[in-house]
Amino acid sequence: MSNPHPPKDTACGTAASARDLPDAELVAQSLAGDGAAFGRLVERYRPMVFSILTGRLLDVDDAEDEAQETFVLAFRRLHTLRTPSQFSSWIARIAVNRANTRLRGDARRKDVSAAGAQRDRPPDRAWGWRYTLPRLMAYEVVREAVGRLPEEPRSTLRMRFVDEATYPEIAATLGVPPRAAEKRVWRALSGLRARVDIS
Repeated sequence: MSNPHPPKDTACGTAASARDLPDAELVAQSLAGDGAAFGRLVERYRPMVFSILTGRLLDVDDAEDEAQETFVLAFRRLHTLRTPSQFSSWIARIAVNRANTRLRGDARRKDVSAAGAQRDRPPDRAWGWRYTLPRLMAYEVVREAVGRLPEEPRSTLRMRFVDEATYPEIAATLGVPPRAAEKRVWRALSGLRARVDIS
């Protein structure tokens, strides 16, 4: 008698279940030599890491480089992670440290010269909570104001208005409740508005 039930696609089921494994299990498999397990961690947290780096470096190419270095460093130091279930916060700290190191290096190498810089200013009507930073960043005065913000508000603005992260996603990155993340976004916008001095 033929089997009335078709065979299950065990390969697809295994792949799907593997993607759903908790971080702690993926870390354990990675430490046991399973490179694919670490690859799943990279796939899971690369958007968060990239968001952190672009928020601090304000340069996509630099962020791409440092994202790769972040995961390389994480792989090398994975054995030092004491609480595997906290991989997300651990990798976020590595990304922040990589960004800070990059910024310090850039600051040492940068030869600041403002000669001939054009200081165009956006029209007053361009400002409003409904306008996103990518539009306002077309104006040099806004770019400079964003660059002068402290790291936390600068990163928060990039996550919300450039990377279009949701408040829960920002909250997970910052380790705060979603409501607190929303307040930080508006506080950062207020600080930027004051620096640009647009009414």
